[in-house]
Amino acid sequence: MSYTCIVNSAVNVYIRFFFFVLSSCVGFGQTNGVYKFLDLSNSALGASHAGILFSTSDSTIESVINNPALSAYGYKSKALLSYAPYLAGTHHGFLSYVVSTKKIGQILPFIKYVHYGGFKQSNQYGIYIRDFSVGDMAFGVSYGKAFFEDFYYGLTLQGIYSKYLNTNSLGFSSDYYLNYSKQPKIWGLSLGVENLGFQITKYTADQDNRLPLNVKLSFSSKLSKAPFRIFGMYDYVNRFKIGLPTVREKTDALNLQTISDTANTFVGNFFKHISLGLRFEPSQTFNVQFGYRIRNSIDARASQWAGLSGFSLGFKLNLRKFSLTYALNGNGSSINSNVLTLSFFNLAKDRGKKRTSDQKN
Repeated sequence: MSYTCIVNSAVNVYIRFFFFVLSSCVGFGQTNGVYKFLDLSNSALGASHAGILFSTSDSTIESVINNPALSAYGYKSKALLSYAPYLAGTHHGFLSYVVSTKKIGQILPFIKYVHYGGFKQSNQYGIYIRDFSVGDMAFGVSYGKAFFEDFYYGLTLQGIYSKYLNTNSLGFSSDYYLNYSKQPKIWGLSLGVENLGFQITKYTADQDNRLPLNVKLSFSSKLSKAPFRIFGMYDYVNRFKIGLPTVREKTDALNLQTISDTANTFVGNFFKHISLGLRFEPSQTFNVQFGYRIRNSIDARASQWAGLSGFSLGFKLNLRKFSLTYALNGNGSSINSNVLTLSFFNLAKDRGKKRTSDQKN
């Protein structure tokens, strides 16, 4: 059997499995669970767009780690390093490097971690016992390829290790993506199934071991007569009620007091699934991003810590050897997170093209 036949057979199996997974996810809700860190954005570009699943390609590794199906369009980056510090020593990082192979093309190995800081363990009398740290880690690989005219698929497989004091857990997760676009630099539509997996070993015997399964629909389009690109996403298609109950304020006519009430309304739950993004692209070397995740804003109002919650912004600067991206996410009145990403370009490939051009001249 030829290599082409093997690849085509593998693609057919993938597509059938993708739609089987999708049909299994619909109506399968998960409120609690483990490994919530998997939902954190892997780069500043994704964070500044409110975590929206990209559906258009800008030929960078930042887009590919957000949606591996976009790797089929090609990208010029070689490596990526992302870092996000939080409060009290907590920080989150992501590292990825492009590996080129002769048979299947380029694959993207990566490591993702969250360190929750150092702690001191004491007994019931307050006597110090030892220091310990808590953290989560995922390591895996992403891959994407074209399988039909204007259709592209992506796949991510990752192992998970999590450690909390005297217990730890091992797990496995997989993500599946489909992307459609006739003009991948202009517009695109995407469908993603993320965090489909299981725990190999549990923290405790009675613990909820479900992963935060998330089915996403997204789109992106560049405006024809303005340097703007718009983004939109509807996530958690597999579960309608998400987040905290919606806060409603009503007036007590008898006591003339305003009472805060909570309720899950249809309209409130619907809008919690929506995220919006905007990118201003005045040139190829610089752009500015904005994002708004409605769920974060509504949930923050419910907890009375609204601030800038739900809003995000950032910028990207493309230099000769690398690009620098920064994002600021509003998570509350005083808890805002910063994300910084460095993406290194494949200079060796560019030098090879230049030498070839000089030889022809």
